[in-house]
Amino acid sequence: TDTIGVARRGIAVAALTAHGAAADPVSAWLEAGGERIARIRERLQALTEGGDITVSRLSVASGLMTDLTGM
Repeated sequence: TDTIGVARRGIAVAALTAHGAAADPVSAWLEAGGERIARIRERLQALTEGGDITVSRLSVASGLMTDLTGM
């Protein structure tokens, strides 16, 4: 869960760094990420909707979220 927290902060930093001057930096970041963000969002939803959250699911989720910080 620490890795997920770090990834969440990294996503916020990425959005503000790339689009801080925009009226809505998050929307601008989502739009710029396009299909890549949509695919990762779908994979995260599938992980969280498909039964119990396990350590392996958390590990995959944190990896996916970490991938978003590089945008």
